[in-house]
Amino acid sequence: MIIPVAGRNRRELGVPKLDISSTCHAASNLQLSDGENYDSCMQDELKTRDQLVKNWNSYSREIRERCTEEATNGGNPSYVDLFECSEMANWASHVNSKGDIPNTTSSQSTGATNRKAAEPRMDK
Repeated sequence: MIIPVAGRNRRELGVPKLDISSTCHAASNLQLSDGENYDSCMQDELKTRDQLVKNWNSYSREIRERCTEEATNGGNPSYVDLFECSEMANWASHVNSKGDIPNTTSSQSTGATNRKAAEPRMDK
């Protein structure tokens, strides 16, 4: 039996390539109150992608697959969404497996970008 290479799960190859340009255009068109424009959105997304590349292999395959799907479904893909999902799921898996809460803060684990993580995304 021959298994085509194209049939491999693309998520196993690393951080997925997302069309953040369309996401940032949509976000900047909303004229959000935090004053984020297209350029600052792109900077946030690219900075967050760099952090994802560093952390990617520390997330379980299940977390990578689930969070990639969540960050890409519904219209506007985002590395910020992918990173936040991955970090929260990773944190939760440590809590569940050890029964205790890791001693970290969100700014330590996320490398805080300019976009406020606690604010809901308005472009979804």
